Amino acid sequence: MFTVMFRVVLSMGKNKISIKDIATKAGVSVATVSRVINNKGKYSEETRERVLKIIEEYDYTPDMTAKALRIKRQQAIGVILPEVTNELFATITLEIQEQLFDLGYTTMIFNTSYRTEYAQRYSEMLKAQNVSGVICVYDRQTDIANYPEQIPLVYIGYDPKIKMRRENFAEVYVDLAHASWMVTNTLITKGCRKILYMSNWLKKEEGVSERFIGFKRAMEENDLNIDKRLLVDVDSTGSNSAYQAITMLIESGIEFDGVACNSDQAAAGAIFALNAHNLRVPEDVKVIGFDNMSISRHFMPSISSIEMRPELQSKYAVECMMAMINGNTLDKTKHIVPPEIILREST
Repeated sequence: MFTVMFRVVLSMGKNKISIKDIATKAGVSVATVSRVINNKGKYSEETRERVLKIIEEYDYTPDMTAKALRIKRQQAIGVILPEVTNELFATITLEIQEQLFDLGYTTMIFNTSYRTEYAQRYSEMLKAQNVSGVICVYDRQTDIANYPEQIPLVYIGYDPKIKMRRENFAEVYVDLAHASWMVTNTLITKGCRKILYMSNWLKKEEGVSERFIGFKRAMEENDLNIDKRLLVDVDSTGSNSAYQAITMLIESGIEFDGVACNSDQAAAGAIFALNAHNLRVPEDVKVIGFDNMSISRHFMPSISSIEMRPELQSKYAVECMMAMINGNTLDKTKHIVPPEIILREST
């Protein structure tokens, strides 16, 4: 078994060999060599190993520029995300980049900072660059209608609930309604009755977002009223926003015994605020984060959280993207990733 790494040739001193030469040496057709290189189509394992051995021996590197000219598209994928410092988004993007690199594609990464004007400009740039496809990672700002249907699009994270039909489109997202239900139901099971729901999209999402729907369903199933004073709107997923929001509630005399946070960073900020006001976690107030990032494991107390399975989200996204680029029919256009709740010391 051989591993082939496609990379830019920086030295002119290498042995030059063409795909036709490889076919001749391997005793197969040029089409078969192409199928082996692109890892698609039918060929025997013996043929694959023979072709890969020659590729390894001669250090063959496909001419991506020539290929791009033939297919009239760059051998590149645009990846758009809203917050490059968000660990979940960054983890998914890195997984995508590494998988695409192994497939011979470069990655062009764009950070919108949650600004629609950035997303619009990046869309124009990606179209001008003639990329092979675009992957949106938890990006609400990009309007997919800006892209012509011949450009494959994969949307990771939120279900955009597209009203129109579109060719070359796939979705990969976590069942956020169930995830939020799991968070809320866990807090209720642990004895919480006055649950604070935290969101950085509250003004836009109440009654419509998957997370809020899951929270509301768990409360209703347990015959608990939603106290609107405990629907907390923060301006980000960061710890500082959560710290300020929790501090304001405590100092206003509003009581709560459970906190459903919008991120693990927010959960850390909430715990800092609770500790600063002599409220113990989990004895007085239980806290659950979201995304199961590194801070949730290393914080004291360690933070219960929702595992979002970034490796699976990126895997599905790349598989869908490559299938569309290669003109294959997708088995399904929606991949729903099941969440998992991880219980730690904060509950």
